[in-house]
Amino acid sequence: MKKYISVFSVFLVWLAYLLALNPILKALGLINWLRSLGHFASLTSIIIQEIPIIIILLLLNHFFWHQKLLFKGYNWKKALGILILPLVMFLAGLVLAIGKHAPASYIFLAIGATLLIGFAEELSFRGLIFGILVKNSKDKIIVPLFI
Repeated sequence: MKKYISVFSVFLVWLAYLLALNPILKALGLINWLRSLGHFASLTSIIIQEIPIIIILLLLNHFFWHQKLLFKGYNWKKALGILILPLVMFLAGLVLAIGKHAPASYIFLAIGATLLIGFAEELSFRGLIFGILVKNSKDKIIVPLFI
């Protein structure tokens, strides 16, 4: 159980961050600012949420967890088959946005928010949690995959 304290601490950091985020945004006056952005508000709030959690997780890993992040280079020729569906969905969304005359700033904001969400998720789960589980598991891959 002691081996998995780092995994639980990652979840606790996420939980504390999510619980504290709204009061922090209110205290900084960012809630009213976000509301004033109209249809840009949701994408901007995603960016405001994701950047701090990425920084927090990287700093905690650097100073406390010391987990080697398990991001490896992939053979892009093999990965291309997996990327076809997300790429088609992305292009379809882009065509719809252009068809509805969405401003370029909105499209770039959507792309940035999407990339930040993916990076934060991969850092948290594949980079930190999965890495900790693999390092502390007797069975190096099956049990961590199921967890």
